[in-house]
Amino acid sequence: ASTSQAPGVEPTRHQVQRGETAFTIARTYNVAPKDLADWNSLDANLSVREGQYLLIPVLATPAPAAAAP
Repeated sequence: ASTSQAPGVEPTRHQVQRGETAFTIARTYNVAPKDLADWNSLDANLSVREGQYLLIPVLATPAPAAAAP
């Protein structure tokens, strides 16, 4: 999957709630924790703080393949 932003699509903002981790947030939005970390400049431990805002990666979706006749 490509991690480049889809043209014209704004990323979602998520405010970290008590008890959430980068892994649970990534799973909620169906994105890779590494992509979440890259987009938000998280440290190697993927540390997040309560109240912090994170941008949720918007993955560019490939064009649908043409059906074979």
